[in-house]
Amino acid sequence: MALVRTLALSPATNLFFSISKPPLTNTKTPALSLNPLSSSSKRFHFQRSLKCCADFRDNQYSQAVTHAKPAEIQWNKELCNSVHLIGIVGAPVEIKHLPSGKVVAWTRLAVKKSANDTSWVNLTFWDDLAQVSSQHVEKGHQIYVSGRLITDSVENDEGKLQTYYKVVVQQLNFIERSSSRGLHDSDFNSTAAGKSHLLRSKILNVNLWCGW
Repeated sequence: MALVRTLALSPATNLFFSISKPPLTNTKTPALSLNPLSSSSKRFHFQRSLKCCADFRDNQYSQAVTHAKPAEIQWNKELCNSVHLIGIVGAPVEIKHLPSGKVVAWTRLAVKKSANDTSWVNLTFWDDLAQVSSQHVEKGHQIYVSGRLITDSVENDEGKLQTYYKVVVQQLNFIERSSSRGLHDSDFNSTAAGKSHLLRSKILNVNLWCGW
């Protein structure tokens, strides 16, 4: 009893030591201890995210290497600007002898993608090829040409520059008449024949209507 009174009368002991009060606890600690699975679930989610990202990168890499890389070739000046065309000559070849002694010839080439889709390309021949083309190439011939694509700028009547593309031919060959061209021509002829038949049918219907 005397000991209790001594402790009670001592102000220093009351400030720093109390037997009756329970020890202070950290309020944050029970919150963590109440849900022991929260931290582990976060770690699991983080590990699962890392695994998903790794799997995605692995799949993307495996898809990227399924196609072989194109082979490398040596640099070639002739390949920097190279054009290859097969088409039908659409105009007679014109030739001109220049004062410098050079010879130039030109014509137009119709490149058909289908019976209703045709692209026109201007062709230019120089020197020996100009002579060859003027002597052997005629309108309606099917030829193969390879060369360089260049541009010409011409001023129109309004004073504006218009750009035209043409091919300076470096190689010229004739195409053999094959079954493929025969089929292409037959498709073209059948399409034209169908349009002509449709036109005749319309005219016949008009005549019959006028007769009535």
